[in-house]
Amino acid sequence: MRSPLFSLDRLGLFFLIVFIPIGELVFSRTILFSPEITNYPCLQGNGLVVLVALSKLTCLLSVVLLLCIWYADPGYLAEDDPECEVAQHCHVCDNTVVDFDHHCGVLGTCIGSGNMKYFILFLNTVSILCLNVCVCSLLCFYLSCVASSAGGVLGAVNTLEKIKTIALKNVFSIVFTIIGIYASLFCGFLAIFYDVMAFRGTFSYKRRKYPHLRGHCGIVFRRLFTLRRNSSREALLH
Repeated sequence: MRSPLFSLDRLGLFFLIVFIPIGELVFSRTILFSPEITNYPCLQGNGLVVLVALSKLTCLLSVVLLLCIWYADPGYLAEDDPECEVAQHCHVCDNTVVDFDHHCGVLGTCIGSGNMKYFILFLNTVSILCLNVCVCSLLCFYLSCVASSAGGVLGAVNTLEKIKTIALKNVFSIVFTIIGIYASLFCGFLAIFYDVMAFRGTFSYKRRKYPHLRGHCGIVFRRLFTLRRNSSREALLH
């Protein structure tokens, strides 16, 4: 049975679609446009414009790619379709999927031939977004500490009272730094892992298990701008 577009299994995906732009908006208002960042000499002029543009662009692309993953047919095969040597049955959603890799519990859908390209691009895009959040938040925290004491960061946090003051003043910097470090490491590792698998042609369960079925990255990224909801077997295999 094919997964419906709207179901409780996809709450994680809808949460990310809402959370990413809201989080980016809060990040821009509290970090990118903070006095520490806007007054930093190295970011005067085009420097700040590049950071803001990178944040907005990666946020937009992440949401668009999530919508593509949500809408695209992963590569479901009908029960009466002939056997496909690169298809694998998913025991979570009880579907047979061409180039099945895994059933993503967060996104609530199988990752297969129809949406693998969007999945890999999403991981790479959101990794860049999270890395930008991490670096800018750390820079904002550092500049705030330097501005709070002539002794630099160590001088700003040499007493418990000053630590409390710095922490309260930089709540958003600390929160976004923690989120950015965790998310950039997690998503970055997955992005590198799937990038390597795509270029090695081992991007699905069957292609990893059987060497003679290994393909190439062109199979993953074919028809990148063609979004199919109900793909035919021929379109998935050729």
